[in-house]
Amino acid sequence: FIMITVKNNVFHLATNNTSYIFMINELGLPEHLHYGHRLTGPETYSLPLRMKRLVPRSGEVSFNDRNWEINLNDLPLEFSTQGSGDFRTPFISMLASRNCSAGLDLRYFSNETYKGIKRAASPIVQALGGEDDAHGIRVDFCDSRRGITLSLYYTVFPSCDTIVRRAVITNSSKEEIALQKAASLQLDLFTCDYEVSLFGGPCGRENRQRKEKLTAGMSIVNESRSGFTGQKSNCIILENSRGCIITSLLYSGDHSEIIEVSPYGKTHIVTGLNSDTVRPVLKSEESFETPEAVLTYGTDRQKAVEMLHAFEENYVIRGTWKNRLRPVSFSTEFSMGLDVREDRLLEEIKNAAALGFEMFILSDGWFGVRSSDEDSLGDWSANTMKIPDGLAAISKACHKAGMLFGLWMSPELASLNSRYAMENPDWLVRDPRKKNNANEKGGYLIDLTRKEVYDDILSSLKSLIERTGIDLIRWNLGTQMADVWSRCEDESMSGTWRHRYILAFNRLQRSIMLAFPNLLIENVSSTSP
Repeated sequence: FIMITVKNNVFHLATNNTSYIFMINELGLPEHLHYGHRLTGPETYSLPLRMKRLVPRSGEVSFNDRNWEINLNDLPLEFSTQGSGDFRTPFISMLASRNCSAGLDLRYFSNETYKGIKRAASPIVQALGGEDDAHGIRVDFCDSRRGITLSLYYTVFPSCDTIVRRAVITNSSKEEIALQKAASLQLDLFTCDYEVSLFGGPCGRENRQRKEKLTAGMSIVNESRSGFTGQKSNCIILENSRGCIITSLLYSGDHSEIIEVSPYGKTHIVTGLNSDTVRPVLKSEESFETPEAVLTYGTDRQKAVEMLHAFEENYVIRGTWKNRLRPVSFSTEFSMGLDVREDRLLEEIKNAAALGFEMFILSDGWFGVRSSDEDSLGDWSANTMKIPDGLAAISKACHKAGMLFGLWMSPELASLNSRYAMENPDWLVRDPRKKNNANEKGGYLIDLTRKEVYDDILSSLKSLIERTGIDLIRWNLGTQMADVWSRCEDESMSGTWRHRYILAFNRLQRSIMLAFPNLLIENVSSTSP
């Protein structure tokens, strides 16, 4: 069947069992019509799907003098902006300049459909799919007064009832613009009879579910401000008697999901980058790309979850380990702690193999002069006092016993008390002007946004993998960004440093996977003890 249909200004994005429908209305605005069960031919009968408006609403701001009956504060849209009477959380907003107000007047002017996926210009994580698996459409809106273009990219994955959306904002003006918010997805629903499930929790109590029933005037914020997505806040699930909707973000950094219920009982959802920590500044002719937001629908929760998992397994996970069961792993984290010794390792390798384990993971304590949580991060070479024959010998012993070999690491971190930090003090993300910087167990991020730092880490990792023949990196991503300060950061880029760090991190892992396609990388999002 045809996945994407554009007719009579109605856009129908269809999967096997769902329909996502919006139209360009008489004002050139993208009016949302339906998301849920599959409809047949909605582009020919869109009128019954539209919200009815006959007279101006008392106490509301009308769109303009010629459209008294339209108020954007209650109109389901594909994106909301500041100004024109729309007081909901905006999808996109910007700071006022000397010559213009902060309001945006983005109107439709073009679209393009295509097979497959349009790749982003930046190294941001995206879903994968060929021309037979996915179809896409780009819908463009322009504020000619401000010289700003908003392009919405929708990608349809019909086999798993999933739609992915991202945005690209382009500054075509001669002035620099500062974005206050640049989201990835807005979903306006016609009712508020939903129960919302949120997931999160600290280390050791991850993924705890909290349920809230939506009511008029209610607002829910689910977000991360710690630099990485982590385990403290994850995707959201909305359920009612008609079905289940799941939204998530393909992004490793700060995110935000905001759910508002209007006084008229409509639900307004905006998900994307956290605007409190990421505020892009665009020079003339520059563009900014937002992460991909994922939207999945099912007739019930189990079906929606199954579809989301199918999407992740088929279109997000890549490389040799795609659609493969993960090996049953044994880790030395609790059996040895930091007291790693080669003789004990060889003994535990024999025991683990005898018990049927398929992967042996050497956890903390193998590198530098590691004797506590506060030292040696960044010194990623084996401690020959603990492992005289080196990691290659341990790897060989694992393979001989019929197991794969993995290492626990935090390649993006360095302890202040490490050889790495002493040799490269200005490579750490910390403010040297402060006597004490906030940190987690003495670990500081390494500034991957700097080319020389990035190249050094990539080279060191490649060398380590080649020398030792490891099959897995258990990449610990538990550290949170606290005192963020870079020696190379100028004032104009301060609002995007966290985002640029995540892009550099994505590019680092992608480079490692391309160089070693059989390597399995496990990103551990919860902080480890």
